[in-house]
Amino acid sequence: MRRIFFFLTLLLASSCSKKTDQPVEKIIARIGDRDISVYEFIRRAEYTIRPVYCRGNSYIDKKIVLNSLIAEKLYALEADTIMIHNEAFQDYIKGRREQAMRQVLFHTQAFQKIKVDSQEIKPVFRMAGREYDISFISFPDAETAERFGNDIRKNEIQFEDFFRYQGITDIPKRKIKLKPETHPDIFHALFTQPVSKGDVIGPLNPEANNYLFIRIDGWVDRPAVTDGQIRQRWADASEYVHNQKALIIWQAYKTQVMRGKNIEFNEKAFYPLSELFYQLYFKSPRVQQQELKQQLWEDQKTTVPQLFFDNVKNILDEPFYMVDGRTYTVRDFKKLYASHPLVFRKPAMSQSEFPEQFKLAVVDLVMDLYLSQNAYEMGLENSVLVKRNVSMWRDAMLAIMKKHQILEKKNLWQDFERDYLKTINSYLNAYTDSLQYKYQHMIEIDTDTFEEINITRIDMMVHQPNVPYPAIVPGFPLITTDNKLDYGRKMQKE
Repeated sequence: MRRIFFFLTLLLASSCSKKTDQPVEKIIARIGDRDISVYEFIRRAEYTIRPVYCRGNSYIDKKIVLNSLIAEKLYALEADTIMIHNEAFQDYIKGRREQAMRQVLFHTQAFQKIKVDSQEIKPVFRMAGREYDISFISFPDAETAERFGNDIRKNEIQFEDFFRYQGITDIPKRKIKLKPETHPDIFHALFTQPVSKGDVIGPLNPEANNYLFIRIDGWVDRPAVTDGQIRQRWADASEYVHNQKALIIWQAYKTQVMRGKNIEFNEKAFYPLSELFYQLYFKSPRVQQQELKQQLWEDQKTTVPQLFFDNVKNILDEPFYMVDGRTYTVRDFKKLYASHPLVFRKPAMSQSEFPEQFKLAVVDLVMDLYLSQNAYEMGLENSVLVKRNVSMWRDAMLAIMKKHQILEKKNLWQDFERDYLKTINSYLNAYTDSLQYKYQHMIEIDTDTFEEINITRIDMMVHQPNVPYPAIVPGFPLITTDNKLDYGRKMQKE
């Protein structure tokens, strides 16, 4: 069974030290000036779907994983300058770098500044196992929400009355349980203080132009019982509290960064672009299914759908938005979008809602540009964490392009797409062996450390919510099924 997990941040787990950008990582393989750390090996093995030939946790599976990751570096070494200087590739790596920089910025400006004591953890620990059944009402503006809240508090109106007056018979309902990405308003309302069935809570403001009232209809509680469950629940509660406090500081930081910066949109460009992006983001289920398959099995794409901008080429030089005294044309936005795909705050919306959500997505892109600028000013592009992350994605993407090039040259790419395992066995294994032989003088492996690593056999695909590039790691490199470590030399202990 495949499991999909969502992590709040990409880099925090790798920074065990209090020093922000000096994590101590043990290297298990060096390939020239490239290397593979234990942490990267485990993430690449466990944070994405492995192919059938190395999905287990045996020693043979481990060797195939290591051979595949080393082979990925070898393919990257073979990449030519045309690939390296490909504009779409450069844009993608820029986007990955800046996303990692913003996450280190979050770590330094918010996460590291938080201290959590046991008194803050206890109420969350008691309530973290709850899954609430709620009914909800959403208002588009604060004034209307405040009037409704006053009427509720004065008992001048009941929760159901709002729907009855609107002629609505089915009250909107949903379930809510605690997750790392739970909005701070909902976190504090439902998981830090006692609530009772029938309570009406609000207004909460989980997103722009959305003022929410929720009624508690009941809940299911899954208490921690065993010693292991209790320890894990306490650790989870501590992490939730830490993250929630950090998010509050982070929001204040972002507000300060954007202070005095108003964004004005030009309607002549805004509405054609809004319609264009609506068509792009609301594709048929068949197209979405195919894209998911590509993400699961054939790594991240190195290009973004730039061709669809051709549909608005008549307005490319029109102003799109103005901010901080500078005008950005549609052409400027096209370039920004190439390294920063839009992130929509609502995962599902009607066509009538889309223009407003599109506007908010562009606003968030602009805010990320200013956060990235701050990160550059702090020199965070030189952070060890950022460099390692960029190196991982750079080599993975170069390897994909190189593999595509050699298979196209042999007229095997379509065969690979139809049956990747057959193509690996019939051609890529031999090609990979040739690269192992060619570069063996550059390859060192710490076999002692490698022997100590354990990997899971559970299929997982780990994503981050609400970021331009949600995949934590590249897809598993489909390059070799080789399970022998019969090349290179044993790494010398330092």
